[in-house]
Amino acid sequence: MDRRSFLRTSGLIGIAAASTFFGRSLKAFAETCDKIKPTPQMVTMLGYVTASKTKGQNCLNCVQFQGDKKSTTGKCPIFQGCEVSSKGWCKSWSKKA
Repeated sequence: MDRRSFLRTSGLIGIAAASTFFGRSLKAFAETCDKIKPTPQMVTMLGYVTASKTKGQNCLNCVQFQGDKKSTTGKCPIFQGCEVSSKGWCKSWSKKA
């Protein structure tokens, strides 16, 4: 095997290994966020509560909420795609147009 072939093969093996590792990590993170609530650090930093105390402001009518109008939970990009309560609220709340 000449040097050029060796380097090409080594590079392809490295790319395959990296894509496998990062692909699994991202998939595991996505699966975890589908099933759990936001981390305690995110909750504290954004003042997230599962039941809004602010009249007329909740996750269901927030522009960030990604769920249908009848669901009790939905994904939120502010919380890295984790599930949040439709009745919840955080400091990033912004009225849906």
